[in-house]
Amino acid sequence: MALPFLPGNSRNRQQLGKDRFHKSQHFDYSNGVPLLMGTEKPGIGGELLLGQEIKTKFSVYPKGEGSDLPAWVAFDKQALCFEAFCKEAETQARDETYRIRKFKIFFFLEDDTMQVVEPENKNSGIPHDDDQFYNIFHFNLNQQMVLYARTFTVTNCDSFTRNFLTKLGRRDTLKQFLDHDREVLCFSCFWDDSESVFGDPHQLILHYYLSDDTVEILETITPNSGRDNPAKFLHRSKLPRHSAMMKQPGQMTDRTVLNTGAVQDDCYEDSDLRVGGEVNVWGRREFTPLQYKGPVAPKPPRPVPPYNGFGSEEDSLSSCQGLLPKPPQKDFRKFMDKDRCGLESNILNFRAKTVTSDPVDRERVFVISFYLSDDSISVFERAQKNSGRVKKPGQKLFKSQPSEYFTPQDLYVGATLVLNDKPFKLLDADEYTLNYMEKHAEEFPKANVGNILSKLRSIGEEKRSEIRKFLALSDPSKTGFIPYESFRGLMSGLDCVLSDHEVLVLARCFSQSEQQEADVGRGVSPLKRFADGDQIDFHAFLTGIDWVENAAPRVMPDDILKKVNYSSLLNQVFGFIVNNNADPTTTAAS
Repeated sequence: MALPFLPGNSRNRQQLGKDRFHKSQHFDYSNGVPLLMGTEKPGIGGELLLGQEIKTKFSVYPKGEGSDLPAWVAFDKQALCFEAFCKEAETQARDETYRIRKFKIFFFLEDDTMQVVEPENKNSGIPHDDDQFYNIFHFNLNQQMVLYARTFTVTNCDSFTRNFLTKLGRRDTLKQFLDHDREVLCFSCFWDDSESVFGDPHQLILHYYLSDDTVEILETITPNSGRDNPAKFLHRSKLPRHSAMMKQPGQMTDRTVLNTGAVQDDCYEDSDLRVGGEVNVWGRREFTPLQYKGPVAPKPPRPVPPYNGFGSEEDSLSSCQGLLPKPPQKDFRKFMDKDRCGLESNILNFRAKTVTSDPVDRERVFVISFYLSDDSISVFERAQKNSGRVKKPGQKLFKSQPSEYFTPQDLYVGATLVLNDKPFKLLDADEYTLNYMEKHAEEFPKANVGNILSKLRSIGEEKRSEIRKFLALSDPSKTGFIPYESFRGLMSGLDCVLSDHEVLVLARCFSQSEQQEADVGRGVSPLKRFADGDQIDFHAFLTGIDWVENAAPRVMPDDILKKVNYSSLLNQVFGFIVNNNADPTTTAAS
């Protein structure tokens, strides 16, 4: 019969003086937390069972004298530091086979962990990482982390983690800044302060910055309102929804300070701003204006006083528009568009004679030039200064309305201009002027072939028969062409009242010019006049070709417009198909 394990009844001398014979439980506390220890607990009386080995959880070195504190408290921030090196094979260098790299090994006593760090050496050629370990600031949503050569993308977290990171100010705003930088919402609003003493409505402009959800408010100061112009009504900042007064310094923060936790207000967002909605700006109600005041009264008319006769009309009008008279501004854009450019002179030249009964002035021939760059007119027999813009006759001198001046459309072949109380009849124009007017037919009605043909189509049937009879007599050979003079006489006698310029444009449109071959001998023969043996007198040659002293005979329209294709004209205007072998008087309509 075995004796009980009572003091003095055991033959095992190792158990003498032993007072613990309990069986170890499977539950214990670790750092104040109850845990299931399992088989890691020792056997009877805290002694190991046969063949049992227990792994140490903390430092393995023997405990010293002192309080029985856990290792993570007793050895907190205590580490052993060792210096070491290793050999690394070198495959890039030609003269080296290995490289020596120095390290520091840290052994942390609190949990028996180790850390190996290589001190950074400048110009060593070995890449180093500044951040060797991850910390809490490396964790965030939509961010990548490299753990043991694998890239992990953080996608989400639980509610506790989200709140904890938010209190630390770990909210990612970089993406919002990059997506919405320089994007600002602008609203017109007003603050009704009429209830306070001497208060009235204030017109404001609200800017909402999408990059960081901040608000800025500027006040619009109208002239003579009696208010000073402040820099800003509200500086750019977050705008809380329900705050009625400003927070004290340190009272509001986005980070945990002194274990008090972060304090944040619910601020306005872009979705809260709409037309007609109200915004609480630190206790002041502001909203976008719908129709809070009546329409602006129209400005009273400012009649212009009549022209007083001093200076030009433009100068007098400028003196009425301000206390400091300014010279009238010219149309610079028109000047740049219509100024001389290469061979394009943008000057319309007409040959004219004075309409007078004086036999001396009747034979004088003038050149009237209209400058498209500034609508000025010059009249000269020889080169003179530009006489400037010319007023149309028949206008009152003293009047409030500005005078009318001659425009390019008033000048055409056959027109009569009264310039400085002298009437001039335009007889002809140079080739450049005719080409310019036909090229810009939408600006010059007299050179618009479409308008001229419309006038011809308005002729009655009796007049059409007279036209066919006239053409039969003017073209006995039935060639379909008549001379220009005959054509001009026919068109001038029509009821549609075509001007000389319109007849000239019509003849140019349906003309057949005869191109003469170049006569080299005719061009060389005048040079014999300046020949001196085998050489030519250069000065005499320049004097001979001076067009002012030795003007060449004028080229008449008959020299250019030899014949007019009347058959094509009749077909296009009246629909007549002319048969060259038939009698034009019996030609039928198509």
